[in-house]
Amino acid sequence: AMSTPWRMLTAGNCALLHNSETSSWIELEHSTWFQFSPGFGMPCNKVDWDLCITRPYINTTRSALLSRLQAGDGIEPRRSSLQGDWEMHLDGPIVTFRSKVLKESRIALTLDGFIYFCPKGSMNVDRQFENYTDIAEGEKLLDLAISKIIGEELKTRVSSLQGIPDLLGRLGITGQAREDALSAFRRHGVSVQQLATCINAEELEDMGLAPAVRTAITAYLT
Repeated sequence: AMSTPWRMLTAGNCALLHNSETSSWIELEHSTWFQFSPGFGMPCNKVDWDLCITRPYINTTRSALLSRLQAGDGIEPRRSSLQGDWEMHLDGPIVTFRSKVLKESRIALTLDGFIYFCPKGSMNVDRQFENYTDIAEGEKLLDLAISKIIGEELKTRVSSLQGIPDLLGRLGITGQAREDALSAFRRHGVSVQQLATCINAEELEDMGLAPAVRTAITAYLT
């Protein structure tokens, strides 16, 4: 999986998340409350399940954790364990925090910020801006965020490849199957970049690639 800009630290029931790209942070609190700041130097807000914004309180534990996170400390949220009233879920490529008290309340981490859903609507925090909308529009924004994460993951995966032979090696395709695949790709003049961005499963079949090879390549690049 692609490295995420989000890192997390916990102390007791205090869980703090920090995005190194945007400097936004989220503090998960009791029940369905949480606090957040959309970016460095931006005001901090406290939010509840009704999308009600209130003034946050001073929290010395949060300040200490935030200083550590800003200095590069912390671990990826997907590898964290949580105490308190929120629980973590992996929804495809998205890390989501759900309230144990009110299941409709959830925070989905994106590359540029996060999207909060609750019964009253949704809030999208994206590169130091925040906007409020209904749940359906929030889901559309989440779909776009998921597509962006998948695209970045694919870009990272492909950029690390040295070419078709390297790809076949990583997939464990050897012997005659490897030679047949290399021959097919040479015949059709396909590069590893084309393979990742504009070649679909039907075209792989038309090239005469063996089913097992097609399946392995498709799984790796999607």
